[in-house]
Amino acid sequence: MSQFFSEPGKLIAPAVVIFLILCLLGQFVRRYRNPAARLLADLDTCTRQISDLRERPPSVRRTSANDVFSNSRFAHNWAEFQETLHDQHVDADGERAISRSRATVPASHHFSHQSIVDTPLMTEYFRHLPGILTGLGIIGTFCGLILGLSGFDPTTPEQVQQSVNGLIRDVMYAFIGSFFAIVSAMVVTHLEKHWLRICYERLEKLTEAVDRLFDAGVGEEYLADLVRSSRESSDQTRTLAQSMISDLRELLTNIVDTQVRESLKLAETLSGSYKESGDLMASRISESIESSFRAPLEKIAHSVSAATGDQSKMVENMLSDVLVAFMAKLEGTFGQQFQGMSSMLEQSVTSMQQMQSGFAALVSDMRSASEASTHAVSQQLAQTIQDMHGSQEAMHGSMNQMVQTLQAAVESMGSQGVEAGGRIAAQLERMYADGEQRQQRMTDQMEAFVQQMQESVGRGQSETIEQIAATVRQLDQQMQTMVDGMGKSLARAQESGMQSVSDAAVALNTRLEAMFSNLDHRRQDMDEHAQEALQRFRSEAERMLGSLTDQVGSLVDLVDRERQAMRGTIDTLAGQTERSIQGMQIGADKMRSAAERFDTAGGSVHALLESSADTVSGLRSGASEIAVSMRELSGIVSEYRSNRDATAQNVFVLQSLVESAQQEAALRHKAVDDLIRLSEQIHAMNSETEEFLGKVGDVMGTSFDSFQDGVSRALSKTFAAVDTSLSTAVESLSAGVEDIGDKLEDMSHQLGMTRRVKG
Repeated sequence: MSQFFSEPGKLIAPAVVIFLILCLLGQFVRRYRNPAARLLADLDTCTRQISDLRERPPSVRRTSANDVFSNSRFAHNWAEFQETLHDQHVDADGERAISRSRATVPASHHFSHQSIVDTPLMTEYFRHLPGILTGLGIIGTFCGLILGLSGFDPTTPEQVQQSVNGLIRDVMYAFIGSFFAIVSAMVVTHLEKHWLRICYERLEKLTEAVDRLFDAGVGEEYLADLVRSSRESSDQTRTLAQSMISDLRELLTNIVDTQVRESLKLAETLSGSYKESGDLMASRISESIESSFRAPLEKIAHSVSAATGDQSKMVENMLSDVLVAFMAKLEGTFGQQFQGMSSMLEQSVTSMQQMQSGFAALVSDMRSASEASTHAVSQQLAQTIQDMHGSQEAMHGSMNQMVQTLQAAVESMGSQGVEAGGRIAAQLERMYADGEQRQQRMTDQMEAFVQQMQESVGRGQSETIEQIAATVRQLDQQMQTMVDGMGKSLARAQESGMQSVSDAAVALNTRLEAMFSNLDHRRQDMDEHAQEALQRFRSEAERMLGSLTDQVGSLVDLVDRERQAMRGTIDTLAGQTERSIQGMQIGADKMRSAAERFDTAGGSVHALLESSADTVSGLRSGASEIAVSMRELSGIVSEYRSNRDATAQNVFVLQSLVESAQQEAALRHKAVDDLIRLSEQIHAMNSETEEFLGKVGDVMGTSFDSFQDGVSRALSKTFAAVDTSLSTAVESLSAGVEDIGDKLEDMSHQLGMTRRVKG
């Protein structure tokens, strides 16, 4: 121990480390251990008090729990949890009281670990305190080592021994501080985890006690109650609706039956009374009028029917003549034009067919000229001509269909004219029938009036019979006079009606002449347009034919040029072949001359070396072998040159063939483009033809509309004149009837005076 404190300077580092560790331990005790102990005490107290509240009734548990938590550190958490509680009420003695409180969320949602344990105890900081203590121990160890090494002196062995002893002591002091720091870290870790676990455990007990205090599941119960009440409400509504429907059905059935019975009774009563009174009145009136007004009214009806019959026949004859003339004029106008158009279309079809045959001949010539290069072009031309023929046939079919449509339109115009005449005749017949019905009603009224007068006269005295007979004779004379006046007025009305009909016929004739002149002008315009369209068609066809002829000529020229180019290529190939053969011959001659010179040199060598037979024979054999080798080498070289020249020539021929194929493809593409442009021009001509035919249809529609308007206006004037004449006749007839009424009033007045005189 004396050695331990013999050097106080060496204890500075361990003392500093131990001091810092003690400070941190003091902070741990003051800010973690003591608050944890107080928190555990509060949790135990609240848990015990909340558990005791289970013995109380459910209606006062909420108030008692509020008293428990209001003075504790958990007041805020309880306030938030209390807002989620749901009170259930009951009616007691007319007052609404709380029966119990139900929980809607778990208590752990508001009494959480974070808000009650972690934040107040600063667990996140003290969880890392053992690491801080361990770091301090390590720092103290290194400081001791540094201090020990700073006093190390290795100059002499004695000083080294002393320095090692000092270093060991310094290391011992450093390890003492590190040991204390590590032990403190282990103790802090144990205590921190122990108290944290206990706090979590007590908090869970508190939340369990609160959850047991208030029953949960109120949402599911309310949902079940809502479903049950909805089902009961729907059942009650269905039952109520069925009962109301049955009651209303029975009530409405009774009301309807009662109304039907009452209506039937009323109808039977009214029909009986009306029938009796009507029969009585009709019999009396018919008997009185029949004897007096039958003959005059028969004359009036006969004259009116004769006049109306003549007028209807005249109007019908006039309309039939007008329609026949119009149909003849229309057929003469448009028939010639359609025949001309059909002939021109046939000519165009013939020209197209001739052009097709010319194209076929051209294709056959081109096929015979160059079968390999023109096969695809001939197929394309044949396909294009086939399409042109199909389009021409389609155009011809559309033109025929248009002509048939126009003929059907003309026929429909004729049928519409006949139908219009029939409708006019039917309207005239209905008008005259209405006039006869009005006359019949007036006759019936007069008969009823006379019947009533006869009944009133029949109830008079017998002395007035002679006076009545005289009055009737006077009335007969007046009726005769009135009939004569009506005959004259009808004659005048007939004359005025005939005059109006003749005027209307003149006006109709004038309008028809104007319409026909307008149709002539329109026809002339249509002829001019047709001539212009056909001229454009002919010029366009000639231009296209000329351009096609030029294109075919250019195509033939190109084929000729291609043939000449191929012939030139063949000639060039032949010349190259001849030149290569000549070159091969020249090379062979050169090789032969070289071999001969070599043989000559060998002979000279043989002459010079005659002294050595073996050497000469060897040289001769070597020379012969060299000559053979050189000949073989010259043959190989010549074959190589010939092969090279042939390959180059073949490459050149292939290049020329590729260029000619490209030119042929360009020519085919150009021909296809020209044919497509020709097809587009033919389509444009078809559209112009369709536009022209549309204009023809518009002109015909306008002409028919103007004719229909003129006929309608003329017939309206005629009918107005006839109605005026009939209204004049009816007014005359009504004036006569009024005269008869005046006479009858005078007669009744005289009868009244007679009764007064008799009385």
